[in-house]
Amino acid sequence: LSWEVALSCLAISTKFYHDFLHPLYPISMKEFMVLSPHKLSSSQFERMQRDILGFFDYEIHGITPHAFFEELWDALPSLQAILDFGRPRRIIRNEMWTLLQRAALRWDMIRFPISVLTAAALIEGIVLALADEYQ
Repeated sequence: LSWEVALSCLAISTKFYHDFLHPLYPISMKEFMVLSPHKLSSSQFERMQRDILGFFDYEIHGITPHAFFEELWDALPSLQAILDFGRPRRIIRNEMWTLLQRAALRWDMIRFPISVLTAAALIEGIVLALADEYQ
């Protein structure tokens, strides 16, 4: 149980602070679950996070750029097919997060919705990933 609590707390903190802790990038659920010394299902992992937040009577209402990225990636199989080379998803995600972190430091970026910033950073990340791959 202590591993589940520790990993869940780490996941919760990553969801809130990854934009500001350079050079950290978001970690997928699968990467967290690999850290556990015993088998942990995604539903157990999510339930533990809800239990921890519920214990403190805390609710999350914000939408993160990572959620938009995953939705866009899953919704665009043609994009996945075009970018079917080497290690595209990780490169694109890292480039996207670098751009979003830079944007988070600029006061004038607050006027744009997070969905627009994420889409723009994703497009730029794709361009940078393709340039890096084909140099």
